[in-house]
Amino acid sequence: MTTNTGPWDINALREPVSVTDLGKTLNGVTKITYTNEPYRGRSTSVFAFMSLPAASAYAQDGKVPGIVLVHGGGGKAFEYWVRMWNDAGYAAIAMDLGGCDDTGMKLPDYGPNQEHDGKFDHLRLGVDQCWSYHAIAAIFRAHTILANLPGVDENRIGITGISWGGYLTSLVAGLDDRNRFAIPVYGCGHLTTASTWMNNPESESGFNILGEALTQQWMDVFDPAAYMDQVQYPMLFVNGTNDFAYHPPAWQNTYLQSQGEVTLVQRLRMDHGHWEGQTPREIFAFVNRVLHDAPNLPAWEELSNEDGKLITKFEESVTAASLLYTTDDQNKWWPNKLWQQVPAVISEDGKCVTAELPQSAWGCAYINAINQDNLLASTPHITWGESCGCHEHNCDCSE
Repeated sequence: MTTNTGPWDINALREPVSVTDLGKTLNGVTKITYTNEPYRGRSTSVFAFMSLPAASAYAQDGKVPGIVLVHGGGGKAFEYWVRMWNDAGYAAIAMDLGGCDDTGMKLPDYGPNQEHDGKFDHLRLGVDQCWSYHAIAAIFRAHTILANLPGVDENRIGITGISWGGYLTSLVAGLDDRNRFAIPVYGCGHLTTASTWMNNPESESGFNILGEALTQQWMDVFDPAAYMDQVQYPMLFVNGTNDFAYHPPAWQNTYLQSQGEVTLVQRLRMDHGHWEGQTPREIFAFVNRVLHDAPNLPAWEELSNEDGKLITKFEESVTAASLLYTTDDQNKWWPNKLWQQVPAVISEDGKCVTAELPQSAWGCAYINAINQDNLLASTPHITWGESCGCHEHNCDCSE
């Protein structure tokens, strides 16, 4: 299969770039700028924080693992995010994707802004003038910079991002096979399927202003769906049932597309924010399991809908489980749907979970399970009823 690299010169993005050392913060985190793609006929640079841990239980042959941290809309390069991963034993880099420095001031050679015009409407000016084009290039180069630091194991680097950063993480996952793992939080692909930027009655931005032809071009170039089936490494997808931006059908279509191992965490009405998106224990547990064979999140083996019961078999025993479901109007705006959570029945050996599905003409449901380490993971969704649009491998809908 021919690899789809979109508009990016992937080999060039993996080459070392010019880095300017701006010194250290009071906490000892290094500040840098580095060269990125040209914009409107001039050069650009990106600001970033980066740092290695003072000590790490995960050092191998004197080298530590690393992670690339991608902020979302309204965010910036967060120093404390780098330090949080340093404290966990990882080298980390967090870049600013809005063209600003650590004080929030625009760099003299800034790139596209991260407002909606930069994400969508700038497509009228050309693909290489769009925020997503420059952001992906900046992420590739951040990975390269981190990998080239003495003391960092280039073969144990992954990526996580929040909101628009989760979207970028999903996008880069299919483009950069150097990653050992990827963790998109909230953000996903298939944005014209179900997201706040498509058919939102309260929005005058996003795809609503592009028109059919430009929307198709944006999807072909900038939606993670164009590249997700190229992912071969483990991914953890984190979201909430009522996320205002990235809705369950788009989220599901994205995780089903990945060809690598997929783990899901979908919490009931999880708040959408940088703090909420970077602190779940499951994120650290997932990374430690992928890289260091640490305790795993609950992993399902089989999922079936039999005689109105959702039955899930797990690889190892779980200590608690619940059914989450909505039978709200099928056509209701996804963030406004009422999701409910009820206890599920666990078998004596803790490896089989059964839940009664509600009687309704339409519904969407999945199971959340918790293990002895108090780590949560979710099964894929099933959908039933008219025009359910479900996927064959995880739904036995009636005809």
